[in-house]
Amino acid sequence: MGWPGIFYITGAIGIVWSLVFLIFGADSPRNTKFISEAEKKYIECSTGSDNQQINAAVPWKTILTSACVYGLTAAHAGYTWGFYTLLNEIPTYMANVLHFNVKTNALLSALPYFVMWILCIVVSPIADTLINRNITSVTASRKIFNTIGQWVPMVCLIGLGYMTEDQKTPAIILLTIGVGLNAASFCGYLVNHMDLSPNFAGLLMGITNTVSNLLSICTPLVVGAIVVDEEDPNEWRIVFFITAGVYLICNGLFLIFGKATVQPWNNVNNSVSTSTSLSNDTESVPTANTDSHP
Repeated sequence: MGWPGIFYITGAIGIVWSLVFLIFGADSPRNTKFISEAEKKYIECSTGSDNQQINAAVPWKTILTSACVYGLTAAHAGYTWGFYTLLNEIPTYMANVLHFNVKTNALLSALPYFVMWILCIVVSPIADTLINRNITSVTASRKIFNTIGQWVPMVCLIGLGYMTEDQKTPAIILLTIGVGLNAASFCGYLVNHMDLSPNFAGLLMGITNTVSNLLSICTPLVVGAIVVDEEDPNEWRIVFFITAGVYLICNGLFLIFGKATVQPWNNVNNSVSTSTSLSNDTESVPTANTDSHP
């Protein structure tokens, strides 16, 4: 099928996934028919979603003035900027500066993303174990894994900028480590949306994802403005140092302002569109339960 086959296969997978989601997906545990009552109660208790909340008023002011939300947004933006640099720009660098033939080394080209997939499975239980055994607090765990997922790739990017054509193996190793350890961020900033507010986690994800993706649009623009000669390693080095700076600053803000405790504005005490009123403060989300799940 050639190049069109990539798009056909990817599109077909998307269609299959959509059908599966339409069949098995649900708005909440209580609305699904495919899990037991015991599992429903466990999920509702663990996530604080046992009370059905309809058209709850969003506390926009407190969300948008919350320091920990800005720390989370910075972490999300740092991840997106760095990962899209690795995803979109590194292949050009490898081909033009290191003269690495992607077509004849397809398996090596896929290796970093295979390692990332494996680490997605490995890192999560490690984070769980550290929290459940009281080795780290939830907040400390989020910051540790986000730091691994952003500052290690930062170092790898800087190292890549100094690789030469005869150092292809070290370059592949650095790239594999840099891409692979992005998986650690998923136990950092990504799950932190649920930490801060189980009731508004989706909204938080919408805010941080919008900001981070708008910023990531600048990535190819920055590269295009700096890299005039795609075979000049010095120009690429500037790109890598800029990306490293983004990683450094964004994760630094998360370390300073980030939290992993349920915020006061998560408690919804407003009236809903029906005549049923929502739970009061004493019946709101139990912070102890939500704070124990990464």
